[in-house]
Amino acid sequence: MPSGGSARRYAQAVFDIAREQDTLDQWRDDLQTVADVLGVPDVQAFVESPRVTQANKQELLDQHLGEVAPMARNLAMILIRRGRAHLAQGILDEYLQMLDGERGIVAATVTSAEPMDDDLQDQVQQLLHRQVGRDLRLSTDVDPEILGGFIARVGDRVLDGSTRSRLRAMRDWLREGAPG
Repeated sequence: MPSGGSARRYAQAVFDIAREQDTLDQWRDDLQTVADVLGVPDVQAFVESPRVTQANKQELLDQHLGEVAPMARNLAMILIRRGRAHLAQGILDEYLQMLDGERGIVAATVTSAEPMDDDLQDQVQQLLHRQVGRDLRLSTDVDPEILGGFIARVGDRVLDGSTRSRLRAMRDWLREGAPG
């Protein structure tokens, strides 16, 4: 079975518990910590090793999970016992999508030719918010091939304001025989 489905099922179970107990934000933070700890390559190798006892794995979690709630610690241990520690990041990602959906937030990815500073990210986020009328969770990527401008993906919409697409459109316009 693909691990994406497994991560989704774990995330759904956690989300249901978090909603029922009104601890959505606490679970978000705890899942982030669990994913951070279990995502460290040395930790992954340790918890996946059959030579390491369950007690030693539990001790490692106790040392590294700090203020994480007991139920989140239990989830981390269940993942380790079942050989699924690698799912921690996927569970977090799925949970964040569910949380965003619950709160009416849409994921948006903006790709630009060069990294954007915080002020420009805020301006782009405000522009996209006006365009789609919803709150956004903005992530950014860099792709020098777009030359300039940016491409925004908001949900299933794509807003292409890249220089590359403008040049392509101009080229197509010239090929079709610009009015003259």
